[in-house]
Amino acid sequence: MRELLTKQGFPGDTTPIVRGSAKEALDSTSTDPNAPEYASIREILRVIDEYIPEPKRETDKPFMMSVEDVFSIKGRGTCDGTDRPGVVKVGDPAESWFAREEHQHGGDGGGDVPQAAG
Repeated sequence: MRELLTKQGFPGDTTPIVRGSAKEALDSTSTDPNAPEYASIREILRVIDEYIPEPKRETDKPFMMSVEDVFSIKGRGTCDGTDRPGVVKVGDPAESWFAREEHQHGGDGGGDVPQAAG
C-alpha cells in the first residue's frame, strides 16, 4: 500500500493507514458508539482529524458562490453551488447576475427582483 502511494506521488512513508471493517460496523445492531465493531470507524475519524488540516477560511473577503446548477421549484427557485471566500448569514442581502440582469435577494428566501445590470 505504501509503495503504491509513493509511486502515485503521495507521501507513502508518512500517510496514515487504518485497518478495519466498515461492513462489520454497518452490519452491527449495537447502538453503543463505543462497541468494538465501531472501533475502526472511530480510529479513521481520529486519524482524519489529525492528518488533514482544517482549511483556512477567508472570512475577511466578500462572500462569493459559484453557481453550478439551478433547479425550478414552483413558487421558489433554488441554486446549487460552491461557496468560496467570505461569510454569509441567514437574512443577509445577496446579489446575483444571470442573463445580464442583476437580481437582488433580500435573504428571506423570497423571490428576486430583476434590475438593470450596471
